[in-house]
Amino acid sequence: MNIKKNKKFVMGASLALTAIMLMVATYAWFTAHDEAVNHFETGAMPDGSVKVWEVFEEPKDWKPGQEVEKKVGVINNNENEVFVRLTFGEKLQKMLANTTGDNLEQAKTPTKLSGATDVAVPSTDFSKLAAYKTLATSDINLDAATPLPADVEMYVKKDVVSSTPAKTVYTFAFMGKDGASLNKVTAEVALNEATLTASISDVNYYYFTQSTATELVWSDVKPASNLTGQSQLDSLIKLSYDSIDNTTITNNTWFYNENDGYFYYIGTISSGEITPFLLSSVTLDPSAGNTYQLMKFDLTVKADAIQATKAAVGTGGAWPTLTPALQTALSNLASE
Repeated sequence: MNIKKNKKFVMGASLALTAIMLMVATYAWFTAHDEAVNHFETGAMPDGSVKVWEVFEEPKDWKPGQEVEKKVGVINNNENEVFVRLTFGEKLQKMLANTTGDNLEQAKTPTKLSGATDVAVPSTDFSKLAAYKTLATSDINLDAATPLPADVEMYVKKDVVSSTPAKTVYTFAFMGKDGASLNKVTAEVALNEATLTASISDVNYYYFTQSTATELVWSDVKPASNLTGQSQLDSLIKLSYDSIDNTTITNNTWFYNENDGYFYYIGTISSGEITPFLLSSVTLDPSAGNTYQLMKFDLTVKADAIQATKAAVGTGGAWPTLTPALQTALSNLASE
């Protein structure tokens, strides 16, 4: 299987991938060097000796019903065999809904906003519509007494209506720029048809307001309904698992432990090996409506590893939240 490792970007916000290593008990690695001194040293598992391994390309415009491939596993860069476990962190930020709850609330302002909670309402890109011309390439002149703001473009659409006599009708549209975003802008236009001069007034920018971001880590909240295949922050964000068996603890599969909110791989991972993938994709449910516009969602994968010894997974070991059944299953696979 050809596996590639991709770097992760942020939607708006981005997904962040974290490898967290636990140093295991030292008694398993003492070594004696001579009879006189009895010098003892401990080994270590440095951070980075295991890595989250993923196949993921960040979607630029995640749409309802769109399944995004996100394969997640762990590679062992340590010299020794290890046991691994994963948990998820989530962060979600949406826009505030209007009073009916079926669309986003748009804040109108006569000035350009720049607050951390302000998100420009997207504008139609009139520069890509052949029917519209820029003010400079149209036959309309702008009254110098009512200039446009520097970050606003004015577009003109000219139509000839069949009548007696024929009549020329002009349609005006506006588009602002807010950083890399196109901002919805409206304005009032008074047209002097004799001179084809337009006067501009009541220019307004439109913004959505972000709600407060919510965050959680599965190992903190210990969700019981994990295998319903959804985010713990929003039921319309669907998680698709791979290589998981939560009815029985089965070798070479992942098992979710409700006791601590971690997924455990039931097997040892040798140096250079990669676990089977736990996660295969993330999907925004087709029923996601207007209130999911401009949503930002981060799914962080957190990995722990310990050396695959019986002492490490036994009573008093590095993972004290193991259930007796998990403890037995891992101990049966461990070295002395």
